[in-house]
Amino acid sequence: MLVRGFHLIIRWFLALLGMILVLFEEVLWALTGGIMRSFARFAPIAWLEDHIRRLPPILALPLFVLPWLIMLPVKLGALWLIAMGKVIHGTLLFIGGEAFGVAFLARLYELCRPALHRWPWFVAIERVLLRWTQWAHDILYRLPFMRAGHAWGDRRWREMKSWMGKSRERAQNTKQDAKKDRTDKGAEGAGGE
Repeated sequence: MLVRGFHLIIRWFLALLGMILVLFEEVLWALTGGIMRSFARFAPIAWLEDHIRRLPPILALPLFVLPWLIMLPVKLGALWLIAMGKVIHGTLLFIGGEAFGVAFLARLYELCRPALHRWPWFVAIERVLLRWTQWAHDILYRLPFMRAGHAWGDRRWREMKSWMGKSRERAQNTKQDAKKDRTDKGAEGAGGE
């Protein structure tokens, strides 16, 4: 009985950890996607992205191995740093590498998705994965600490938007006051002649 309860606790803990990791990657995916999109302003990258967009699905699919191949040496380097006792450096390298890998993968997915949607099996798998992600969201957002964190984040966001609005208003008022002072001084100078 005790062993069964222990297995249940471990299973739920691992499921929760897995959901958190998936959602972390999803948030990272959303945040870094815009950054990677901004690189398309550079002509060589725009040219490369245009060619990737035109690939048939059979050539687009193998491209998803690239982020893994690029990041493998980085992750091995991070593990080596950790093994050498440089835990902070290794951890930072690992996190930075993971962020870059997710950003690169997100951009590739965005570019290749139309081509891959020509395959019905890909669309079916994508739907299942998106449904699973939504299920993970639903479970996580029902947890009390997530609701509290979400409410806290919403309050901070509203405070920041309010502060930004007030600082814009102050900046506009300062500009208008400065403009008014210049016109007043100009009128005084013209009236004094």
